[in-house]
Order: sequence, then C-alpha cells, then structure tokens
Amino acid sequence: MGDETSVRLAISMSRGVGTVAGVALLNGKPLGSLMVVLVPEDPENHSSRFRRDQSATDGTFTLPTIVPASIRCWPSRRLESEMGQRRCSEPYLAGGEVVEVVPNGKCQVKVNAQ
Repeated sequence: MGDETSVRLAISMSRGVGTVAGVALLNGKPLGSLMVVLVPEDPENHSSRFRRDQSATDGTFTLPTIVPASIRCWPSRRLESEMGQRRCSEPYLAGGEVVEVVPNGKCQVKVNAQ
C-alpha cells in the first residue's frame, strides 16, 4: 500500500441553518436573470459554502440552507460557469452586501448589481 495520502476533513456543526432572500437590483430597479452569489468569509478554506441562484423576473431570489456565518452577497450580470469561484468573484467582493446568517433565521437583503 505504498500510496499513502493525507486527507483533510472539516466538520461544521450548527443548531440550524439560515436562509438569505431578497431582491437583486440594477440602477435601483429589480431585475431578473441576475446571478446572485453568496461568498463565505474565508473562501479559500470554505469553497463548499459558495451558493448561487438566479433572480426571478421580479428580481427576487431565495437561498435556503445556508450555514450560519458572515458572508458577502452580490448579484452580477455575468452568468459564466465559473461565477462563485474566488478568481472570478474577487473584483466584486468589495461591493458585496455583508450578511450575518444565523441559525433558523431568514435574512432579507437588497443587493445592487455591479
């Protein structure tokens, strides 16, 4: 069995998960078809916590079962498959809305597309 590799396992426990819901805006008006991305505080070590959804025609979105944490939420008109990955999201992080997700809570946000 000469192929020994180390495995890194991280377990997170919480009393519940939260929901982030809101409206994606462009120039102050609700807009559909925007990609809404949730980026964890430490994206390098929590890549599994990225979440994304596309806003509905009225600009609304809902992202359920979010692990409680401080996250950034932002919408984008860019819909490429790499959205939500660190290298693609870095330019947007500064303008994202900081959201505190709490166990069994529902955060309501209005986020502006960049």
